[in-house]
Formats: sequence, C-alpha cells, structure tokens
Amino acid sequence: MAGTSTLAEAIQKTLQPNLFLLSSGPKPPNPAELLASVKTRHLLEEFKKEFDRIIIDSPPVLTVADTAILANIADGAIDVIRSGFLNIDLI
Repeated sequence: MAGTSTLAEAIQKTLQPNLFLLSSGPKPPNPAELLASVKTRHLLEEFKKEFDRIIIDSPPVLTVADTAILANIADGAIDVIRSGFLNIDLI
C-alpha cells in the first residue's frame, strides 16, 4: 500500500496449500491515513478477484484507529474478546 513493492512481490506463499500471506511490513508514518485511502479500497477489490476469502488481522480496537477503519471497508468483522478480561464499560 505504501508503493514500495508490487502486489505479486508482497504476497507470500505459505506451507499450507492455497493459503497466502500479506504481512504489514514496516510501519508507515501515516498508517490510519493509508488504510482510509482509496488505494486501500482498490487493493481489497483486487484481492477479492484473486482470493475466495480474505482475513484481515488488526490490532485491538481501543489502541489505534486502524481496526475501526478496516471494519468499515470489510464485508464483516469478528471481535475476539478474552472472557473475564475486558471491562464491560469499555464496550
């Protein structure tokens, strides 16, 4: 997304058949701005053409804006909450 490599160079094969990985790479100076950009939406549209399922792992909701931005452009979201750990007042 930062334009430092091509999509073909960035996507990595894994040991599992038909499972690929796109790691985050180095932290850009403006991650929230980059995620909220039209470029990110176009990138996800390209992924939808190539892959059956796209799973986006993001940081905890309360720590950075990244998760909220990604949730707005994804088709769905799954929140993982550690039982007995999260204060209900934060939800």
